[in-house]
Amino acid sequence: MSILALVNPRSGTADKAREALEETGAFDVRVVAPERLTDVIADAVADGDKRIVVAGGDGTISSAARSLVGTGVELGIVPAGTLNHFARDLGIP
Repeated sequence: MSILALVNPRSGTADKAREALEETGAFDVRVVAPERLTDVIADAVADGDKRIVVAGGDGTISSAARSLVGTGVELGIVPAGTLNHFARDLGIP
């Protein structure tokens, strides 16, 4: 069973993040425009996904986190933005 991984194509290092996720073979990688992110996450939660990985910048991570509050779904973060303040604050390389 693969883990859903959503990649924001407008983030600074989206192509590298997508390639890295695809290479593992462990993820169902989908490139999702920022304006569709919350809808895709809501669908995944409704489908019973227990964890979702999101690759993007601070705005992408923030939107995903807001969408998952109270759902019990785990959020994995792949820093793929230009500055990645959130990831740096948490010590995520």
